[in-house]
Amino acid sequence: MNEQLTSVTLELKTRTIISEVACAIRKHAEYVASIAGDDYPLAVVLSAMAEDLKGKAQEMEAELREPEEEEQC
Repeated sequence: MNEQLTSVTLELKTRTIISEVACAIRKHAEYVASIAGDDYPLAVVLSAMAEDLKGKAQEMEAELREPEEEEQC
């Protein structure tokens, strides 16, 4: 029973951490996109970085929505 509780607790903590990291990445992407300013080459690079970060955040969030495979007995 204690092992099951520990497993569930770790799973919940992992999901929370992934969610928080995805949120932080998304916020960082928004910040990166906002600092580009009028410098066109810099804007292009930062925009690409922001899109990559947003994509990573979306991947992480999608992992949270995927149903876990249950073990078959």
